[in-house]
Amino acid sequence: MTYPFDDGKEKALAPYYPELRASSGLAEVRMSFGDPAWLVTRNVEVRTALMDQRLRSREPSTDPGAPRMHPDTPSIPVNIAALSGPEHVCGRKVMAKSFTARRVPEFQPRTTESSRGLVDRLVGNGPVADFVDVFALSLPLHVICDMLGVPAGDVGQIMEWSDAFLEMKFTEPAPQQVGEYVTAFTEYLGGIIAARLVTLGEGVMGEMAEAVAAGAATLPEAAMLALGLMVTGLENSSIALANFVYVLDRTDQWRALCDNQHLVPTTVEELLRFLPLSAGAVLAGQATEDVAVDDHLVRAGETVILAYGAANRDEAVFHQPAEAELDREANTLTELTTRMPELRVHAADGELAWLITRQSRGFAELVPRQATFARSRRPARPLATPAGSPSTSSTRTSGRHTESTHRTPLLDGQTLPAAALAVSW
Repeated sequence: MTYPFDDGKEKALAPYYPELRASSGLAEVRMSFGDPAWLVTRNVEVRTALMDQRLRSREPSTDPGAPRMHPDTPSIPVNIAALSGPEHVCGRKVMAKSFTARRVPEFQPRTTESSRGLVDRLVGNGPVADFVDVFALSLPLHVICDMLGVPAGDVGQIMEWSDAFLEMKFTEPAPQQVGEYVTAFTEYLGGIIAARLVTLGEGVMGEMAEAVAAGAATLPEAAMLALGLMVTGLENSSIALANFVYVLDRTDQWRALCDNQHLVPTTVEELLRFLPLSAGAVLAGQATEDVAVDDHLVRAGETVILAYGAANRDEAVFHQPAEAELDREANTLTELTTRMPELRVHAADGELAWLITRQSRGFAELVPRQATFARSRRPARPLATPAGSPSTSSTRTSGRHTESTHRTPLLDGQTLPAAALAVSW
């Protein structure tokens, strides 16, 4: 069976997933390149496999047999999502102090300030503007640069490096060029950490410098971890913001959320569950010994691929998983919904261009069209699955049962931000 099952366009999941969950939960698949693998589709089994230390991460840039969609994958010097065992623990320890539950609120005032400034720009560029360029890419970039102590004058250079590295806007730079940008990017971040060696513990980079001074990491290792933080933080946040706006608009829920902003926190959690951020599961794990996964014995040396999107639509865990319920128990949307209740995606579905350069689900551009959108007065209703999505809301009779709907979503290990999204208001 060839994987991924679809081309990554649109937001519907392939109909194979509910069929697999209803049967064995596992399927032997083969991606375009690399070894065959076992695809895990059920929520409980995906979570269990994520915590199983016997499954060692396979990084395509260093492991020729790792399942992948492209023959040559640019090397990420340190991708913490691809680390396992002691290496993963070490990487997390270096950054852990900066991202505790008590420290994260410290970033909220600056994030709110950045959000307000970008909404001002969005309004000023109206009545039609590129949401991705003005907001979805800019906000994570400015927030992460602020967290890492990047001078405001260097933000443009950071964006250039990020654009090339992430292969955005339908471009696929030569591997040599990508390597040069990664090297320059890493050396730049290493310079910031080195400068912080005299002010240990001051900010994220100061705490990384503290780890270097204590011998917990070398300067190059800390710089590469900072690069991983920069790249993954930018791509995950950017594509999520654009996808959120698109789905809320297309399902007539944007105005309902604007009128009920107390639902913003649960909406964020629910859309992270509901929206598949990548075309298919891309992080693979190789068994270091025989491992039982969903009553199937994965032999030592065999590979498993975890389908986060399918697991997040598992009927045994989520009530009506093919619908997004904004008040499902289980930010940035606050500023947008306060200031721009009339925001609309300014393009027809048939005009949407999708990213096709890698494995991600997101927009490459949304071409504006001339249209006038009146204020919506329709009452709130659950988000419907986009056309073409298989219904997965029925309960199976295979011994698995419907449980509480309140589950934390599984987040994709690798995503790609959209490059353009035209909106109007």
